[in-house]
Amino acid sequence: MKLTIALMFGAYLLPSLVRAQTKQAMLGDSAVFIVKQKHATYDSSYYASYPHKLTARLYWAHKLNTFLLDEPGGTLKYKPNTPPSLGIGATYGYFSVNLSASLGFFAPPGDKGKTHYFDLQAHFYWRTLSVDLIGQFYRGYYLSNGSFPGQTSDYARPDIRTAFVGASAYYVANFRHFSNRAFVVQDEWQQKSAGSLLLGCGIYYGAIRGDSALAPSMVHADSTSYDVHGAHFVMLGPGVGYAYTFVLKRHYFATGGVTAAAGLGYTREYGDGDFSRLGINPILTYKLAGGYNGAIWGAGVSWVYNRMSVSGIQGHDAYLVRNGLYMITLSHRFGLSARTRKKLNDIPQKVKDAITP
Repeated sequence: MKLTIALMFGAYLLPSLVRAQTKQAMLGDSAVFIVKQKHATYDSSYYASYPHKLTARLYWAHKLNTFLLDEPGGTLKYKPNTPPSLGIGATYGYFSVNLSASLGFFAPPGDKGKTHYFDLQAHFYWRTLSVDLIGQFYRGYYLSNGSFPGQTSDYARPDIRTAFVGASAYYVANFRHFSNRAFVVQDEWQQKSAGSLLLGCGIYYGAIRGDSALAPSMVHADSTSYDVHGAHFVMLGPGVGYAYTFVLKRHYFATGGVTAAAGLGYTREYGDGDFSRLGINPILTYKLAGGYNGAIWGAGVSWVYNRMSVSGIQGHDAYLVRNGLYMITLSHRFGLSARTRKKLNDIPQKVKDAITP
């Protein structure tokens, strides 16, 4: 079983390169959470913060990366053949490290082909601001059995390659009462119900390419993707959202949030000919979490889901790009001696010195 390590420090990120092949022991991948303490005043009767304790976690994670083609004969849903991963991690102050290994024996059965990928997600959670970065590069997709008429088995497309890079930033208006880190990195504990308006923007770039037409020849004869071998798109725009954490008896919580952005996008499709389109499409992000939190132990499940509609020759929803992350986390906070805290406080400076010329 191969392992991957992700190391985080403030505004510095030392990523692990993730490449995987299904039907083999696969190199695991993990979402990276970077937390920096910000001296913003907050109401300690609503949530508690533990910057001087060591938070250790055990987690199970599964990433989502699919794209859909809208065709006259139906919707084609391309999926990668990737299993979930199991990992451990720790956070102290604004320094975190995660170690994970993919669980190849959980790979979906069937003739789905192999998937090679590099996948990195970085999430910065300041007290007043959250920043999400994503970079996904996949090669090798498949269509599940029954995706088009006459299909009797999984249909592998090892030639299809995708790239998706994006960044979004949102200001947390009610940061004094609402913690946007409690369910993500477990170094805070929301003790009273509270919510916040979210204001921000996002920018995204994506590319889909195949060695032949994206739609198989067996699809409906009116398919416009017969002549489309690939597409590039860029989208950017402002967004607004809301997040809320409901707390029961101080320890049990349920968090939900959604942001919606109006993305001004440009799409170029190519194949036997070129087609370009400019339009406005929605970008939606959903976040859900629930579980138990306390001064020492925490446990929860979380789900982050991004949905982006992309214009094309078939219309405003010619492509639907979906990515996200499912996680199950068990965390424990440890009190540290003054001597241990001093040693840990020296680590960020040592890391910075090591990577700075």
